[in-house]
Amino acid sequence: MERFVNEDGIFVVDSGATAFLPFWTYVIETEMLRVLRDAGRRVYVHLPISGGEMLHDTLLGFNTLAKSSTEKNLVVWINEYFGPVARDGKQFDQMQVYLEHEERIVGCLGLLQRSPDTYGQTIRTTREKKLNNPRL
Repeated sequence: MERFVNEDGIFVVDSGATAFLPFWTYVIETEMLRVLRDAGRRVYVHLPISGGEMLHDTLLGFNTLAKSSTEKNLVVWINEYFGPVARDGKQFDQMQVYLEHEERIVGCLGLLQRSPDTYGQTIRTTREKKLNNPRL
């Protein structure tokens, strides 16, 4: 926290999925956002919403976090890797959970589903030839 307040630069905290909600509870309980805001810092919280089997859990996590957010600082990542982010014919920005918290959302970014026959093969080839890491 001391570094966030006193050092120049942009900081990224990646807690990982399993630790995020406990970490967020700590952030709220310690009034970390207020302290950072008082120090002139802007805080943005990035949240993935994943499709497929993960949709329900990621929507619950988003809802929990958005309920506790008091400002417009949420950046939502729509991740279709495991399937479309849709339920009952509605896209994320049409769902009730989005509409309830829309005023807290800065924006949504999409990681769209790609064709495994074309894009997927390109990624596999890139990895097999180690073209994704210039040091290899």
